Amino acid sequence: MPAGLAAGKHSIVAQGVDTLGVSRIMQVTATIRTASIGGTLPVTGVPVNVLWLFGAMLLLSGAALPWTACRA
Repeated sequence: MPAGLAAGKHSIVAQGVDTLGVSRIMQVTATIRTASIGGTLPVTGVPVNVLWLFGAMLLLSGAALPWTACRA
């Protein structure tokens, strides 16, 4: 979408020819909302720090298994 596009409903139209030479037109309606001032992107997923700590714990516990097996 162009940067200066006004808020509201717009139609996006694609026109072309298919492999058989038949003309095709596709249209999609999109609603553009105004940007909120000071807004941020929505947060999705889990914070990466949690995944990193979980992976480090798994790695360290896996590395400790041979050491604990020798001591038993």
